[in-house]
Amino acid sequence: MISWSRLIRFSSADGTIHNGEPIVTPETDDIGKLFKSGGLKARIIKGDDVFADDAKVTDKVVDVKTLLGPLTVEQVPIIRCVGLNYMKHSSSPVHVYERVKLILWYS
Repeated sequence: MISWSRLIRFSSADGTIHNGEPIVTPETDDIGKLFKSGGLKARIIKGDDVFADDAKVTDKVVDVKTLLGPLTVEQVPIIRCVGLNYMKHSSSPVHVYERVKLILWYS
């Protein structure tokens, strides 16, 4: 079972790339705002595969210097690109604009 509830991939102050679980509270749950303010910290996730049962969130807390895409090409080689000009396409009758942002991909 996955031990984290939110996943980020990031570099820390020493340049090391980590997977981690961002430290948020109900009052400060916007990761983007926390990052922009310089206050985003994360607990390191230990393990090569974040989806494996042996991947565990540790007690080690580090400052997030740079946010990276959550998954590497090696972790999901079938996805070639992610994205959609959501507002432009939401005006078509097929799409309904919602406040929740989705990641869409086609294979």
